[in-house]
Amino acid sequence: MEVGDFAANHRLLSEADWRFRELAFRRPELCARESFESIHDSKHLLVYRQQSWPTFVRRSLMAELGEASVGLSRLIRAVPERVFGLDPTALCDFYRLDNPGLLEIVFEPPNALEEAVARADFILGADGFRCIEFNMGADLGGWESGYIAELHRANPATAEALVELGLVPDCVDTFQVLAEHVLAEVRDSLGVTDEARIVIAADEFANTNRAATEEYLGRALDRAARGVEGLPKGRLFVCEPRELEAQGGMLRLRGETVHAVVEAHQLGTPPAVFRAFKMENLKLFNGPVSRILSDKRNLAALSDPRWSGCFTAEERAIVERYVPWTRVVADETTRYRGEEVSLLGLLEGERERFVLKIATLSGGQEVYVGSETESGVWQEALRRATTEGSWVAQEAVVGLEFLEQSGERGYSPHRMIWSPFVFGSRYGGTI
Repeated sequence: MEVGDFAANHRLLSEADWRFRELAFRRPELCARESFESIHDSKHLLVYRQQSWPTFVRRSLMAELGEASVGLSRLIRAVPERVFGLDPTALCDFYRLDNPGLLEIVFEPPNALEEAVARADFILGADGFRCIEFNMGADLGGWESGYIAELHRANPATAEALVELGLVPDCVDTFQVLAEHVLAEVRDSLGVTDEARIVIAADEFANTNRAATEEYLGRALDRAARGVEGLPKGRLFVCEPRELEAQGGMLRLRGETVHAVVEAHQLGTPPAVFRAFKMENLKLFNGPVSRILSDKRNLAALSDPRWSGCFTAEERAIVERYVPWTRVVADETTRYRGEEVSLLGLLEGERERFVLKIATLSGGQEVYVGSETESGVWQEALRRATTEGSWVAQEAVVGLEFLEQSGERGYSPHRMIWSPFVFGSRYGGTI
């Protein structure tokens, strides 16, 4: 394809996005990875390799993505009650769990449903944005959008291009929005008005870089407290979950009372943390409820017409627009494009149209894209899906391609995953 063939896709994002790339095509230094070395060398807060070129998106498109993510977050949080009536046995049957008593405890208020933090994954295709999964937890990559924007603004090559193009871009600082959300919850639920002590219970990476992480996130917390009238000041700590201790129904870290815990790990909620939360002495984001809310079967519950009566016409319109056809894999009939069909027969005969994935995994694990998977591998995945009962099938979404910096010098077509954050009912920026 010629460079000009990508112009329409970039202009869909914004005219500024295409203008930046046109400038890069004329300026060899903007196509060189070494011109963005300050971005790539910043390792103490960034886990993943960064793209050299920024992406400029018009506000109306970001507003649509924000509204879609907030709407779908609300619907997914409603699935356990709307579809299953919070019945522990029905929930265990659908999510393939084996402890109804524990589920009853998890969903008994407080349960962290309304204030849950989440990050969705959307693909922008020819038909607009489509949500391929929704992750309800605090252990998600991408919080560092504000930091990445700082790096781009400070990078000489990017800064010079912005001046030449007359661009003054903005960015939603995801962690600052999260800080505002947590501080407001601590104030409103616990009555803390002076100083809120917030813990990021983190994994090995954050703890290896604890000082840098605490310093950067602490500054974002300060900005949040100063920027919203009525919020308490905040102190932020990064620690491992095992460092948190119970004392008289309260949670403590290094002798100080903790008011909120953001679980940025997948180690499970420690009993001391869960008890303090259930005694309403602590705000927890998100705790054990994440296991249910992050399950990909929730998108099937929204998409499958057998449960459409659980939602209003307006809610069904959101699902129709943003959720691709999704089903729990089982030997049964279903509706596809207006016809009643055998689900297994459809997936076997038209694999190029679909994706198979395990409902409880993340990070691209056990995902089979039919158009890119050999027939024998697909058949084995389908056999496993039918036997195990914890897989979903989803109609594949083909993303638009965009030109991005590539290699040591040059550019090439990329497809993007758009990952918006939602904190309670508030949009928190996109990575």
